[in-house]
Amino acid sequence: MATEEKKTGRPSDYTDELAELICLRLAEGESLRSVCRDDGMPSKQAVLRWLARNESFRAQYVRAKEEGAEAIAEEMFDIADDGTNDWMEKLDKEGEAAGYQLNGEHVQRSKLRIDTRKWYLSKIMPKKYGDRIQHEQKITITDLSDEELDRKLLELTNAQSQPGAED
Repeated sequence: MATEEKKTGRPSDYTDELAELICLRLAEGESLRSVCRDDGMPSKQAVLRWLARNESFRAQYVRAKEEGAEAIAEEMFDIADDGTNDWMEKLDKEGEAAGYQLNGEHVQRSKLRIDTRKWYLSKIMPKKYGDRIQHEQKITITDLSDEELDRKLLELTNAQSQPGAED
């Protein structure tokens, strides 16, 4: 009698435990792509299917991504404050220490890491991390008729009361 070998591979069936583990890692700022790359994790496509089919997991996922955005924002301070490798020891022709010089490549990489995170946060949470655009409009009331003033006042009042209007 031949014994059946148990299939091993990526899990594709949803479990609360696996969903919680994924969301914990997302809340720490990891990407879904990174999480799903690890052994024992489902494929990204499987997780996306779970999101489409499971409202409870979808809500848990959204909360985890919001927490992950906060973790990424905090990480930017760590990157900016870390001066490790910003300076390299400079050697003379004999190989003796002759001082230090700025490691421009490392400094630029740190800047790129911060800029990438800022861009990402501005896209996924634009109200919190996006650039604020303020619109200014000057009106000279002496140039307008009473009807034009009434219409302009109504427009401005309606614009201020619209959901999502800037303060």
